[in-house]
Amino acid sequence: MAKTIFIVCPLCYLGRPLEKNLTRATKEGIAPEKIYTLKGRISFGQGDPETAPFVDIRDSGKGRGYGWPRVEEECKTLAEIKDDPDYADLVNKIRLQCKKILEIIGEEE
Repeated sequence: MAKTIFIVCPLCYLGRPLEKNLTRATKEGIAPEKIYTLKGRISFGQGDPETAPFVDIRDSGKGRGYGWPRVEEECKTLAEIKDDPDYADLVNKIRLQCKKILEIIGEEE
């Protein structure tokens, strides 16, 4: 039996293979440059939480095949919404989960 190690994000619990490869994509004829993340070990530090969108507004009204293009001017970072009552529950859940994670793994010195 073949086995694959999955790593589960401790914030969102989305599981991803520890080592990514292009086997499925290659078999399906998908060009490697079309793959969002290429070969290698997964990373949890790809985005900058100070500048990356937390509230990510997408245009969903264009119909099938159009995709979900980002509406940049309406997106907000975590810093921009941290005191917004509309997102207080999410911010608090992130805060609590991060505290639990740091209790387990400790803070880097």
